[in-house]
Amino acid sequence: MKKTALKTHPTPQDRHPRTSSRRRLRYLWFFPAAAMAAGVLLLSVFLWRTRHFSSDDARRNDMTLLSETNCDGLLLSMFTPDAFDAEAFERYLALSAVRTEHPLENLADMGDYLEHGFSHNPRLSYVYIGLDPYAISNLYGHHASLYIRDYTDQLLTYAQSFRDTRFILLLPGFSLDYLRGLSAREYTEFVTSYRNFVNLCIPYDNIFIYFLGFEEWLIANPGNYDTPVTYTPAALNTMAALTLQNDRYLLTHDNMEERFAQMTELVQAPPTRYPDLSDYSIVFFGDSVIGNYQDALSIPGVVAALSGAHTYNLGLGGGCACGSPDPDTVSALNTIVDAFLAEDETPFEETSTPYAGIRSYRAGHTQHLCFLINYGLNDYFSGKPVSSDDPLDPYTFSGSIRLAVDKLRSAYPDCQILLATPNFTSYYRAGAEIKSDVGGILKDYVDAVLELAEEMDIECMNNYKDFGITAKNHGQYLEDGCHPNSALRYTYGQHIIERIAAMTSAAQ
Repeated sequence: MKKTALKTHPTPQDRHPRTSSRRRLRYLWFFPAAAMAAGVLLLSVFLWRTRHFSSDDARRNDMTLLSETNCDGLLLSMFTPDAFDAEAFERYLALSAVRTEHPLENLADMGDYLEHGFSHNPRLSYVYIGLDPYAISNLYGHHASLYIRDYTDQLLTYAQSFRDTRFILLLPGFSLDYLRGLSAREYTEFVTSYRNFVNLCIPYDNIFIYFLGFEEWLIANPGNYDTPVTYTPAALNTMAALTLQNDRYLLTHDNMEERFAQMTELVQAPPTRYPDLSDYSIVFFGDSVIGNYQDALSIPGVVAALSGAHTYNLGLGGGCACGSPDPDTVSALNTIVDAFLAEDETPFEETSTPYAGIRSYRAGHTQHLCFLINYGLNDYFSGKPVSSDDPLDPYTFSGSIRLAVDKLRSAYPDCQILLATPNFTSYYRAGAEIKSDVGGILKDYVDAVLELAEEMDIECMNNYKDFGITAKNHGQYLEDGCHPNSALRYTYGQHIIERIAAMTSAAQ
């Protein structure tokens, strides 16, 4: 049998032997074009990283100000420098400060400011910089060797040359929602950029790096951010104040990994779902625990940011529940309640919280109304009587609260009311001293609130007990032995939301 050869298809080379070489010649243009494109890209990146913003009016004005002003301190920032309160720096440091208006875009821009600042003020005591290592790392494609070189040229050189100048660097802590939206690779790059920067600065004993991005009260509260990566002025200045007051948030080689681990734990935890209280108006009566703080960092602000409730802060620093025989005293509970019911803010200074709270309430409020009453610390400090034979005596602690509740219930029969005891204080032997012949110890005022709540069938928060504050640990919770710190105010706000939601469920 004759064998049949297997048929094979001709290759392109068999059909057209010169096609392969022609094609190679045809695509040779690609390589120089690609090289040229890469060069243009690298040049663009270089220009972006080193452009000087010569057309920026704010930048020119800053440079003129630095040239004409003798100052002790210089304030620069990559994030909203105009939101910083320059006067606060002068209060905390007792030194004059020049705050720039132009937000730094890159390291070369920062170097220009430092060069100009030191050339006209060579004896600067401090330079405060809001610096974003992640944004800088992004500009360099996350190539550490590149941005480390420019950190050295544009920052560390000045720290080395001006050893008597204190360089204070605030690193941003972005919102928890933003961090959770990063991919695993992006989050690793984020942490790495911070870690590399800290390690780079460690050898310099005049560089101090602060970071608050591991604090739940900051990054988990959306009210602290105008955008997921932009702070409100109140949050930004609170962070700045905390860096100037103490070294609690100083980032070092020893605590860096622990702080990053705390942040990562928050990022990886399941999101907390708070009850929707957007149809609630919550009015807060209280002393400085309620009234001394504003925006989302206050207790009413935390409640509003986390639950959507409409909150009205009528707290007033120095206020007592007890009334005063002095007709000019406007800080007593019932004076404020009467003004609220009359929707009249005129008894109060225009800068006060009751003034703003009443005006805001009068402008519009939702249907479901809740009142929170939190007094007792100033009543104790000033030795006010706890009670008397008259249950509605406005000059006693119990009588005043009872009278205020009656007024609020009469005006708003369907309202909810939540009483709160005073919190622990380390003052006066942890509240064990009696401050007058008619007053009691702090625990007497706490017990009075608990008894009033039971008597009038009102929900009550036992802040003295439930926060777990003691004489040994109060520094973890109180700013000054008396007022809740940022973390405790955040916790207090969470408790209020939970309690109001529980009250609503029970009533249905």
